[in-house]
Amino acid sequence: MDNTFIWPHKDILDVTQLTVEETTYLLDLAEQFHEVNTRPVKKVPTLRGKGVVLFFAEDSTRTKTSFDVAGKRLSADTFSLGKSGSSMNKGESLKDTALTLEAMNPDVIVIRHRSSGAAQF
Repeated sequence: MDNTFIWPHKDILDVTQLTVEETTYLLDLAEQFHEVNTRPVKKVPTLRGKGVVLFFAEDSTRTKTSFDVAGKRLSADTFSLGKSGSSMNKGESLKDTALTLEAMNPDVIVIRHRSSGAAQF
C-alpha cells in the first residue's frame, strides 16, 4: 500500500463522499487490520492517546459494540453515551448535546441518531 496517501477528509458522513481511490485505500487498510484480529493480543497503538465519543441516541447493540471494540483495539480511550444517559432524556436539544460533547474536545465523535442528517447537523 502507498504510505504517501494523504487522507483528504475531516469527516465521513456518507460513503458517496469517497472516491474509488479512497475506498480502495480503506479496504486495503481494513485488510491489514483484519490480521490484528487473528493475534492473541488484539491491540495496536494506532490511536493511543486519542479520545473517541460514541454517542448513540438510537439503540444499536451491534454498531455501538463494533465501534467500541474497534476503538479499544486501536488503543483509543472510548466513552459511550446514549440518549437515556444524556440530558437529551430530559429534553436537551441535539445541538446543545453536540456543543457539550464538542467542548470536551474529543478527537472523534461517532453518532447514531434516528433523524436523517443528524451527523451533518
